[in-house]
Amino acid sequence: MTDSLLDDPPTPCCCHVTLERPGHAVVLEVNGIVDGTAAGVLLPACDEAVRNAGRSRGRLVLDLSGVERIAPTGVAGLVSVLARARTHGHTVVACGLSEHSRRVFAATRLSDYVELHPHRAAALAKRAPRRTRRTRLS
Repeated sequence: MTDSLLDDPPTPCCCHVTLERPGHAVVLEVNGIVDGTAAGVLLPACDEAVRNAGRSRGRLVLDLSGVERIAPTGVAGLVSVLARARTHGHTVVACGLSEHSRRVFAATRLSDYVELHPHRAAALAKRAPRRTRRTRLS
């Protein structure tokens, strides 16, 4: 029997998030299985990351190197984090994705909206682009 990319895991699971602030970025280190309950952990962590960033609109790094699996119900939590961070002007990048996580990001088109890096150092190396202030002339 083959394991489908979008099957929920057969046993209950949990997700843990650690917040770090190395320099110009905020890192959410995600561990465990990202399932339907993950939004309850990811969104408060995202809110805390946005508060820690203050007025600086920087880079929010999702370090997914500790993620065992992303269940279909967990994708909604990741999308919510992306939307909330972008609403506050942050660029969201992800790093450390397993092959399974990469396939989920591709299948759900999350990879169209989140820059992917092989590891945390690469995700932190490039600063978020400065936003250009536009002035209406007419």
